[in-house]
Amino acid sequence: MIETNFFTNLDLRPGETWPRRMNSRPMVGDLVRSATQRGRFNSQLELEIVRVTITGENSFDVEMHLIKGRFNNIGEFHKWYNNF
Repeated sequence: MIETNFFTNLDLRPGETWPRRMNSRPMVGDLVRSATQRGRFNSQLELEIVRVTITGENSFDVEMHLIKGRFNNIGEFHKWYNNF
């Protein structure tokens, strides 16, 4: 298993949790789902990997951001996320 430290510069709720281990190396462009399920449909926030930094033999820091084309701007994302 590969150790991962996911992070983002988006203003997310403190309860949003991300996987700590993955079966394969994370790659730029991959999508990652939050482990936190919300709402009556148990929806999960999904973000895109934009940068991967090797921090050890089997560990990576992984930066995530909005998926390209899903929202027109950050304000639109926050409006959706606050109702999520």
